[in-house]
Amino acid sequence: MTTDLARGLDDLRARAAAELDAADGFAEPWMRDLFVRVPRHAFVPERVWEWSVEAGSYQPLDRADDPDGWARRVHDMTRPVVTQVDDGRPGPAGGVLSTSSISAPDAVFAMLAALDVRPGQRVLEIGTGTGYNAALLCERTGEGTGEAPGAGTGTALGTGKGTGKSTGEAPGMGTGEWNVTTVEIDAEVARAAAEALRTAGYHPTLVIGDGEDGHRRKAPYDRIISTAALSRVPGAWITQTRPGGLIVAPWRTTLQPRGLAVLRVTAEGNRAEGHFGHPMAFMDLRGQRRAGRSPLHALYTPDAWETARRGTADLEPDWLTDDFHARFAVGLMLPGMYAERQDTDAGPAWWLSTATSWAHLAGRSVRQWGPRDLVADLEEAYRRWSKAGEPELYDYGLTVTADGGQYPWLHDPEHPVWQPDTDGPP
Repeated sequence: MTTDLARGLDDLRARAAAELDAADGFAEPWMRDLFVRVPRHAFVPERVWEWSVEAGSYQPLDRADDPDGWARRVHDMTRPVVTQVDDGRPGPAGGVLSTSSISAPDAVFAMLAALDVRPGQRVLEIGTGTGYNAALLCERTGEGTGEAPGAGTGTALGTGKGTGKSTGEAPGMGTGEWNVTTVEIDAEVARAAAEALRTAGYHPTLVIGDGEDGHRRKAPYDRIISTAALSRVPGAWITQTRPGGLIVAPWRTTLQPRGLAVLRVTAEGNRAEGHFGHPMAFMDLRGQRRAGRSPLHALYTPDAWETARRGTADLEPDWLTDDFHARFAVGLMLPGMYAERQDTDAGPAWWLSTATSWAHLAGRSVRQWGPRDLVADLEEAYRRWSKAGEPELYDYGLTVTADGGQYPWLHDPEHPVWQPDTDGPP
């Protein structure tokens, strides 16, 4: 790297730090120190991907072709950088689905603030991606004190120093010397992250495996953080976290994809609970990846439209567009329900769908098909939210049990949210 290029990247990082400062993006002084010390650009591959409206797909942005554009994207405060599309197999016309990225700096540090990670703590990261977040965690937690007993799962990919290359693969534990363990399901993504971490001087244990399983061999952890969104918190994360430890994960419903679960494991160690935090949207955990389309497209037929039940809604559906907090709350009450907006000459309309039913809502004109009255459920959930005083998403919380139970609540666990009978998991 030339001196001028390095100086330019340093200048961009300093400018991004100033912008984050001005936006109160660093909750604690140590966060700014981490941002300045860890070179973000060192964890971004030479090729990244940008969405092209004209092409209707992700198109490559190569550092060699546009070094200034590449550098500006890397240090954009509010935008993630897509580093892989279509699980590494894009077609000749470009990529359709973003499948790995380096998160936007403001989102990275909002999650670190929620995680409340302290020096010396043991952290499990789900979703290594480029390795940038793991490097930040290594800086914060420092060197580890040895390995915990137990049998590992997955394949560990060493990032040991002094070899000039990664130390290879071995069953069970890697050669990491730090308090951080990070799990990545994509082997190619993991290998690139291992090399970037080694080059930058960080040596976490990096495991190629399914993050939903955690990594039992180094448990228990003080903190678990997921960099991928999910709709169900795996029980393994609870059993692998110390009592009093925190689990932080982007959390979504089918109705509202933006949320953040901040859960503390109870003294008994069999459940975790806490209020939702700052809303954000991330790529899905691969094992919980949403289908590209809602169930509507599998259920709808022209014949079903002609035979659908007709009716009139009691409420205008404008709140689905205009009220984030209402939509989040209703999403908690109606797991498995999708809502898709359709813009028409007569104004916006909405398609609702679940695994067995659909509804079309245009103003107050309704058509429904299937065993479930989706409009009635939607309106009942909205009325309950309104009657409760229109609480914000921060007033809601979640309890998750090690055996797979998941129970949303309002204000405290003694007040579970209402849910109708549903026709399948979200």
